[in-house]
Amino acid sequence: MKILVIGEFYSSNLGDAVICESTSYILSKKIKNNNVDILDFSGREEFSTQKIELNKVDKFSLKKLIKKNIYLNSIIMYIKGQYPKFNNINLEDYDGVILAGGQLFLWYFFCPLIVSFRALHRKNIKTTLNSVGYGKLDNYFSRKFISKYLNKDNIKYISVRDHKKEFEKLTRKEIFVSPDSAIFSADCYGVDKDTNSHQIGLGIMYIEGKREILKEYWKNVIEILNRENKEWSFFVNGAEKDYEFAIEILEELGFPVTDKYLKDRPVYPIDLVNLISSFERIMSFRLHSHIISYSLRIPTIALSWDNKVNSFFNMIDKSDNVFNYTDKDIEKMVKKLFESSYDNASDDDLYFNLREQCLQNLYSQIEFFK
Repeated sequence: MKILVIGEFYSSNLGDAVICESTSYILSKKIKNNNVDILDFSGREEFSTQKIELNKVDKFSLKKLIKKNIYLNSIIMYIKGQYPKFNNINLEDYDGVILAGGQLFLWYFFCPLIVSFRALHRKNIKTTLNSVGYGKLDNYFSRKFISKYLNKDNIKYISVRDHKKEFEKLTRKEIFVSPDSAIFSADCYGVDKDTNSHQIGLGIMYIEGKREILKEYWKNVIEILNRENKEWSFFVNGAEKDYEFAIEILEELGFPVTDKYLKDRPVYPIDLVNLISSFERIMSFRLHSHIISYSLRIPTIALSWDNKVNSFFNMIDKSDNVFNYTDKDIEKMVKKLFESSYDNASDDDLYFNLREQCLQNLYSQIEFFK
């Protein structure tokens, strides 16, 4: 059996790459000869190895401006035929295609969704959706289009990680709920947490229009950690914009941009998993910093910015570990960070149960490809 996994594999936000490789890892345990290939959902062909230079002022460039406008860039890439590069592969060589997961049902992924669904339907390729997430699909046209293709006969199985009711509005087919494949990331990369670490990882994310609020938030967190003589370091999931923002915060607070206060930007998915494994516990924004931490059994505090973060913490029965970065009681957040653990039997039972659900979800999809 030969399977094609499609996802945001080469995204600089490396959580998506971890999803793809963890999905491939799980499938390879069930499929002989490891016949699993990965195709990037957005047509990219390599990871971004760009170095972030300190104190570099970007000159105005129309090309850069367009790239920063995700929706406009999406349309241009669609017109140029860059989504996904099905012309580079023969879809008929595969017994089935799996959309690996992540928040693919989002307005700025509409163009690659068009290309993917049309190509797979026209060639009648058996297709499944694995633990996908639902974002903002604000207009009638996009929802109508997606509904049309979700109800096609070649879509054999749909599982979601969140927003089940929203997906049920789009299709008459049964919707299953499954954990994200990245809960197997520790197994996938053969990484264990560093049990000797006492460093706190602070996961930075840039949010448009929230720069000053976020700076003030991290300033307050750092003041508390320093007062308690706790070792800490900023980190990012790989996105260049997040890394640039982390540098900006450190410089404004008067800290040197060194490994002690900011870990190198991870370039490859294994880099991100290794990075997170080096912390005793983390406080972070990005969803997959938490899913990877959960795989490694590292306690986390989530800073909520999207319902998908809340959904994951509800799934792992840690909803009390989710806070809003606009909350004033930061002392309470930091206290919760040091109280949190996965040490009791019920945590272990849930952890293994969710992993089993994830396995069975993917194994059920394979059955449709036989």
